[in-house]
Amino acid sequence: MDLTLKNKELNTLYSVLDKIKVTNMRANRGRAKLLAKVVDKIKEYAKDEGDLINLYAAKDKDGKFVIDERKNIKLADPTKIDELNDLLTELGEELITIKGHEYSKRFIVFFRVI
Repeated sequence: MDLTLKNKELNTLYSVLDKIKVTNMRANRGRAKLLAKVVDKIKEYAKDEGDLINLYAAKDKDGKFVIDERKNIKLADPTKIDELNDLLTELGEELITIKGHEYSKRFIVFFRVI
């Protein structure tokens, strides 16, 4: 079983899965395995976002981000804000697939229970 969704939907899926309480142990194991795979995808998405921001961010002599008075990361070239936003939006819209592999049966049991 594969689950396909957009990167930007991962946090919502995590919140829903985290709040669902399942008493059926087989289904709960499926929920836990799916939740772990969602966390892995969230980490991957966050790294990709960080890599993009790192390309556009202003850095001090120590290589750390320059922060403005509102606690935002400053851009090395403020005229490229739209370019960065477009790339971040594209990343958020990117479809990703969570593959069940050996846990597919557990995922199916979980989805049947809910």
